[in-house]
Amino acid sequence: MASFFDLINKLIVEHGSAVSQEKLITLLKYEATLLDKQKLAVDAENIILREENESLKAKNSVLEKKNIELKEKLKSKDQSFHDNLPDEQRRILAMLSNSGMNESKIIETMDKRDEAVRYDIEELRIAGLIEIDTMAGFAFISLTHDGRKYLKKINVI
Repeated sequence: MASFFDLINKLIVEHGSAVSQEKLITLLKYEATLLDKQKLAVDAENIILREENESLKAKNSVLEKKNIELKEKLKSKDQSFHDNLPDEQRRILAMLSNSGMNESKIIETMDKRDEAVRYDIEELRIAGLIEIDTMAGFAFISLTHDGRKYLKKINVI
């Protein structure tokens, strides 16, 4: 008799395992289907992002070329501006060639009205040839690297 119960027990265990296994296989198939759908969505998004990336690279390349062109134009405009400096502005730069000066000393040295000298000083600052530092209410003016380079170019220093 024991063998009969063993056979029934074995049948129940095997049947239960088969049912459990079938449920597990069904669950795995469902999850695999979901993963396939997610993969398709990610692949589609990846294609779109790659296309956008290539488009942005192309735009960036165009903008870099334009940037270089604009820098060259700006450089040539700066150069032409420097080549056409008024004598008064060249004189101010020459005064600053040894060391910086107080604005009031520059105004005192020039034979022009105060506002005209201040205008020339501001033009030189905008052109990047001088820098102005304010200390204790006084404007101290000195040459920038470009200012020294300009004076060297015109053989002042």
